[in-house]
Formats: sequence, C-alpha cells, structure tokens
Amino acid sequence: MEQQQRRGFGRRAVVGVGKAWSYSIGLTSLVRELGRIGRNVAAVGGYVRRKWADGPHNYRHETFAEAVERLGLDEAQLISQGRAFKQRASWFFIAMLAAAGALAYAPFTDHPVNAFFMALGAFVLTGARWLMWHFRYAQLRDAELYSLGPWLLSPGRW
Repeated sequence: MEQQQRRGFGRRAVVGVGKAWSYSIGLTSLVRELGRIGRNVAAVGGYVRRKWADGPHNYRHETFAEAVERLGLDEAQLISQGRAFKQRASWFFIAMLAAAGALAYAPFTDHPVNAFFMALGAFVLTGARWLMWHFRYAQLRDAELYSLGPWLLSPGRW
C-alpha cells in the first residue's frame, strides 16, 4: 500500500503566508460580500420575474354582493361597519387638521426644520389613514367594490 506524501514544508509555509496575507488585506471578506451581493441580485431578479408573470388571472374578482355573501354579513352588520369606518375617518381627519396646525406653527419653534419634518410626517400619515378609512366607507356606502384610482378620479363618489 502506497503512503500519501505530505506536501513539503516550504510549500505549506508559502500557502500559510498567502492565506494570512489575503485575510489581512480583506480578500476573503470581499469574496463573501460579493457572494452576498450576488445572492441578493438573484433574489431581486426572481422577484421581478415573478411580478412580470403575475397578472389579473391570479386574483379573485367578485362583486360586492358576492363578497357580502362569502363573508356571511347581513344588513345590520354592514351599517355598523360603515358607521365605524366613517367615525375612524372623522377622527383621522381631525388628527390631520391638528398636524396641519403643527405644520403651520413649525416656523415659530426653536428648531423649525425638525418641527417641519415631524409635522409633515404626522400630516402625511394621518392623511393617508383618513383617505383609507374614507375610501372603505365610500365602498360600503355605494355597495360596490372599486379600486382607489377610479374613486379618486370621480369626485362625485367622495
């Protein structure tokens, strides 16, 4: 039986010094980072590919009556839910007005830039929540499932 020969001392020393040098200048961490970036790019590519293949055929299309039947709701529950949506929309509208007041007061504070951005953030967040709850209320009021775009473009539905 033939014995496997070990590499020579000189070769092992050169390989060890080479590895130490590559660690010291960061080549190994660079390779790891490039691998991580490559995996992230591949994940984004997969996400984009899935989104391109996606379409309306993958989603449920139903009328308001079908949705009510599927959820097993009656008229009293719809009215109660509509009131709750309208109340939430009203409270978020009041909060949005308060945020607008804070936005108007921002120039008179000690730190106007910080106050402006904080008030602007509060205004945008409360405005988005008001819009969402008001949109849901309008869907219940009209007894119709429509998307946000057509609703916004027809002020008569507001």
